[in-house]
Amino acid sequence: MIVPEKEIDLSEKIENLYNLQDDLVKEINNLKLENENLKKEIETMKKNDDKMQNDIDKELIDVKLTNGSNYGSGYLPFKVYKFRNDIVKLNGLINCTFGQAICTLPENCRPKDGILVFVCMTSSGAQRVDVYNDGNVYPYGSGSGWLSLDNIIFISGV
Repeated sequence: MIVPEKEIDLSEKIENLYNLQDDLVKEINNLKLENENLKKEIETMKKNDDKMQNDIDKELIDVKLTNGSNYGSGYLPFKVYKFRNDIVKLNGLINCTFGQAICTLPENCRPKDGILVFVCMTSSGAQRVDVYNDGNVYPYGSGSGWLSLDNIIFISGV
């Protein structure tokens, strides 16, 4: 059977259209994947922006050590920060006497009710540190040594 030339052209065109359709489906799927990746990237950027905004919106609170001194030797000094969302964070490595309050936090940086209990690293291992609603920060134990305050983060009652 002899196929007319026009039929051959038509079948080639149909095959080309199917190939083009396949290519378009692949391109659409690639664009969907790219869109999802861009959404994830935007979400990551928003999270990073929020983190940077939190870092910007923090206030250094003037709190003096009543028991101890900064450890020194390049370690972070004692500092208290209050973030815009009422989160209070203590930082630093200090030398202190355990069993005595190391400082008193101002009223706007205290827990609302009760006592907050934290576990911090010391020269003798993990040790309990309490933050009272009267502002006293109290490391339990006896003797003296270094105390890392970096695990103390809480929402203030004010």
